[in-house]
Amino acid sequence: MLMNAPLRLLVAALLFFCFPVNSPARPGGVFDIGPAKPSRAVVTADTSFPQTDFDTSEMMRTIAGVVADLNARDAATLGQAVVPGSKMLDARGALFRVGVVHLIGAKPANRKRVEILLSPDGVVVAQELDDDQGSPITDGRVVKLDPEKFRHLSINWGRYRGAFSDTRRGFVSPATPPPDPVPPDMLPGAVAAVSPVIPSPFFLDQQLLGDRFLAGRRSSIPGAARLLSQEKMFVRLPKDYNAKAPAGLLVWISPTADGEPPAGFTQALDELNIACIGIAEVGNDRPVADRYQLALDALFTASARVHIDPRRVYITGMSGGGRVASMLQACFPEYFTGAVPIVGLSCYEKVPLGNSRYAPAGYSRPREARFSLFKSRRMAAITGDQDFNQPEMLAAASIMKSDGVGVRVFEYEQFGHQMPSASQFVEALRWVDEPYQAGVTKQRQAAASILERYIKKHGEGPPRNPAARVELIKVTEAGPWTPAAWRAADWLYNGP
Repeated sequence: MLMNAPLRLLVAALLFFCFPVNSPARPGGVFDIGPAKPSRAVVTADTSFPQTDFDTSEMMRTIAGVVADLNARDAATLGQAVVPGSKMLDARGALFRVGVVHLIGAKPANRKRVEILLSPDGVVVAQELDDDQGSPITDGRVVKLDPEKFRHLSINWGRYRGAFSDTRRGFVSPATPPPDPVPPDMLPGAVAAVSPVIPSPFFLDQQLLGDRFLAGRRSSIPGAARLLSQEKMFVRLPKDYNAKAPAGLLVWISPTADGEPPAGFTQALDELNIACIGIAEVGNDRPVADRYQLALDALFTASARVHIDPRRVYITGMSGGGRVASMLQACFPEYFTGAVPIVGLSCYEKVPLGNSRYAPAGYSRPREARFSLFKSRRMAAITGDQDFNQPEMLAAASIMKSDGVGVRVFEYEQFGHQMPSASQFVEALRWVDEPYQAGVTKQRQAAASILERYIKKHGEGPPRNPAARVELIKVTEAGPWTPAAWRAADWLYNGP
């Protein structure tokens, strides 16, 4: 959600704000409680501290609206991300609240809140909401955070800002669940415009473009022109979407101005329970840095409103959009866990076309850690014997496959430079999704087995002692979001 920042932080008429740090001197840093370092930091989606049971598993934290639960060491890294000596901060556009950090001292009563905000041009801001005694203040210090350090720290923070019942907090017993709420402008099985667009933590300026796409060399192309208030995105929820069972996500990069998810994707999206988000005006005539940027922003826009499983964030595109999809999976493999490039595929090496001709490399081979992660993902490229890009795609796939990349080419006869049929697309997306399906089947079985042992030992219902509580927690850890895990969560939530 976009938050209304205090007037001293934002002059909306100019979409520009700057704020000096002239607050009264206080001991320690913004992320300290007085002179002391926090022993723990709980990051929530809003300003309230969760009243429900959340310190048990990732699933229970998400239900309670907890974005992250940091130990003392991780909490200290927040302070290390502060830009030293920042006296004047500036950013453009409306601010998105990343989360509110509840700093907890050695004694649970020692608490303090710090809000973290992100602007469209990549500025990360932290502002005190409380003084060192935990009392709300209006003159809290404001500091700038190093974007790279903050991204590294927050990469695994929860993105979903929605609910699981008809209340903002907690959930209703799975035994008598209400109709699962969806954002009011989105209905399962339908395409809807989504607003506002939420910025990802990445702002692709020339330096970051070089780091991600050129293995550290500085890029010569202009950075992204990020004006999110002028962008339009469209989301389609799968027909059986229910926030209690997170969906996958497919980011669609169109080669034309029309950004709505194609009708030909419907069969695959509904069969596999995958939401899809598309972007208007992101076709082949758009600067490539903008296309990269908006794909990342689309991921975070959808993930804040729809409960998405981060293990199933896929990207697809046609022609030039297929090239963009293939490059983003390779260069951001921590976010995009699979890709389906359609009649367009780029490689990190020049690609032989025969007769001493080569297609240029689309990007540089990612550095080793990133490349190793990329190799653990799947990429399903679609082409055919009538597609003029087929020779390049086959040769590019051969290069990547020889390096251990999990790429497979789906070739079809009498198939030109075109979109695949519904059956062709579902075949490719099924293959990309196979590892997830195998893993979640094992999780479902494991969670059901642990719950069955709990019932035999303790009977049905809330835990009667700490040992029983630990056993239920293990159910939500072994198979999060499965039916067994929801049953365990209900008993944990309603237990003593």
